[in-house]
Amino acid sequence: MLATYFFAFQIYADIAGYSAIAISSAKIMGFDLMENFHYPYLAASVSEFWKRWHILLSTWFRDYVYKPLGGNRVSKSRWIYNIMAVFLISGMWHGVNWTFLVWGAIHGLYLIIYMRTKKLQAKILNIIGIENSPGLKK
Repeated sequence: MLATYFFAFQIYADIAGYSAIAISSAKIMGFDLMENFHYPYLAASVSEFWKRWHILLSTWFRDYVYKPLGGNRVSKSRWIYNIMAVFLISGMWHGVNWTFLVWGAIHGLYLIIYMRTKKLQAKILNIIGIENSPGLKK
């Protein structure tokens, strides 16, 4: 279990480090690049995590895959298809191997489950009286 946490940190450190080098190099040449990570492991939800993790790549997938498929302005079943398509393609982007497809499928399912149960989660937090606790977001 500990190895899983270290691996997650290693991935973050690798990509964030490469991003910092690219952003700094561009800055030296007079270009301003957007931030690529915004403390993703401090995110309060899986949805927020993906808004903070590898922002450049996530933005590209949103703009060039998710939105052209219809984004969230479609039926529920089509929305699920769109989310899964984005994450499966993202998995293949990381490597053409079944493990990356599984990774994409798992993260797509996490996001779908979170988004489909968000209202229920808010009700439960409200019932038990911790909806406004520090660290929790509505």
